[in-house]
Amino acid sequence: DAQDELETIYENMVANLLSLLDVHSITILSLDKLRGVYTHHYSLKKNGAAAELFTISEQDSIVAELSRGKPFVASSEPFMTARPAFLTGVKTFYFFPIMVNKKVESILGIFDDVLKESDLSVVAVFCKQTALSIENQRLHRDLYDKFDRFAAVSELTQSITSILDYETLLKTILEKSAELLKAEQGSLMLVDYETN
Repeated sequence: DAQDELETIYENMVANLLSLLDVHSITILSLDKLRGVYTHHYSLKKNGAAAELFTISEQDSIVAELSRGKPFVASSEPFMTARPAFLTGVKTFYFFPIMVNKKVESILGIFDDVLKESDLSVVAVFCKQTALSIENQRLHRDLYDKFDRFAAVSELTQSITSILDYETLLKTILEKSAELLKAEQGSLMLVDYETN
């Protein structure tokens, strides 16, 4: 299942980052397209405590900066210091984009730690690698869907080549086409050459 694969990708990313870096809390926020917000998807804390749940609007300045290609947004940036606190008790934070097809697919947040320059590079590489994994997963799924459709078209072709009765042929073409397209109903219209 695609959702399970995505979950595994995020779990591996967060677990690896938590073990590589000296950080306490990492969260992945995924875009909920219906609500227009990035919402809690997965998180890990070194002390095992539950992560604070929060959302970030698609129109938020954090998302705007990340969409423009900024490698991360930190709490120390001037435009962040003026905003009201949306994470209770969090002193420092970093948000990194996971960009898929030039869009912010999800956001990785690291909280209550000051990252070194080398840490920032490591996180950025992990985000890029995760984005590639997500893209790869989707390409595989699309490819398998195309194989399935090709197999269905091939089966359709084989099933109609042996039909000699015209009415049966038309009925089979309609039924198999509806099945191929997962349609609930369909119709086949033929030109009446006498009336056009």
